[in-house]
Amino acid sequence: MNNLQILMAERIKKRVEKILTSSDTIDNCVMIISYAYQWVEAADPKYKSDFSSIIFYRNWLFHIQLTEGNIPKKLKEIFRQFSIPESEQNTVDFVAKLLSTKKLRNELKIIFKNIQCDFPILDSLSQWKRFMGYICSELLNKPLEISECRELLINSRSAGDYILPKRLCLVKTEKDSASRDIEFEIQLHKLIVSIGGEIEEKESVVKVRGQLPLDENYNDFLKV
Repeated sequence: MNNLQILMAERIKKRVEKILTSSDTIDNCVMIISYAYQWVEAADPKYKSDFSSIIFYRNWLFHIQLTEGNIPKKLKEIFRQFSIPESEQNTVDFVAKLLSTKKLRNELKIIFKNIQCDFPILDSLSQWKRFMGYICSELLNKPLEISECRELLINSRSAGDYILPKRLCLVKTEKDSASRDIEFEIQLHKLIVSIGGEIEEKESVVKVRGQLPLDENYNDFLKV
């Protein structure tokens, strides 16, 4: 840890410990992500990429709607990464990896170990699911949107068909009366880049869904 992180560690530790002694609420869970983010912000820039899930979830939680105006550069790069000329399934797989709760949990483990704060939620599958349930419920009405998705194309892109994200959101689904799951939904636009570099946007908009990886089994949960 650098000097700034050391100074912040005790303050964050006290605040998180206070939260843990109170009842778990959406606001408390959101603040835990916020405190973790503060510690990351104080890190040496070369290490910040190791905490991409913390940065992603914090930015998503603290905006009513993420658009070009308030999507940080790193998030724009994330959108570009899954602007791929291959298939809708590849896009779904990429977003599932991006939203990985396992990666988020591992990053939180590193942070709380560094600030020497006991955070038992990270070692209990049931408590972790409850924690992420609160986080996801806060995100249900906070879509990530790109109003001009063609801007995500890099000028050097070769000719071909491209699948670009227009909107990413979480949605509730009820598979049966006894279960309720949260899925992510991606609204995709298909663009064609000609050999000359001209971009034609197809009118058709495709919506695809994927399962948010919240329901890992206990054996997978124990794996780092």
